[in-house]
Amino acid sequence: MFQSVLDRFDKYYEKMEQENHPTFNFDLANEARKRIQQLDYHYELIETKHLRYMDLIRQQHKQIEFLRDYFHPYNPSITMEGEDVQELNDLGFEIETFTESFYYLAACEA
Repeated sequence: MFQSVLDRFDKYYEKMEQENHPTFNFDLANEARKRIQQLDYHYELIETKHLRYMDLIRQQHKQIEFLRDYFHPYNPSITMEGEDVQELNDLGFEIETFTESFYYLAACEA
């Protein structure tokens, strides 16, 4: 997600290094680059977990609809339980945690 930003940042860094620019802060630049890498890592992690979460939601929805069609008059309040529900809960927690971390990293001053 952030590779193009890193590529442009690296070009800028190299230019400042070649020019030996007197006001360029290399330590701050390295910290900024690290922050961009961390944001990229968090984004990819969140995206992977979100895709899995949505796959589980679709599977759950299909199973519930099948059971409701099959047992409709007898049990209209069918819910799902088990490992998939626990995984959904775990993924929801992880997505929220990593998303908050992402925004914290993006907003913090170096």
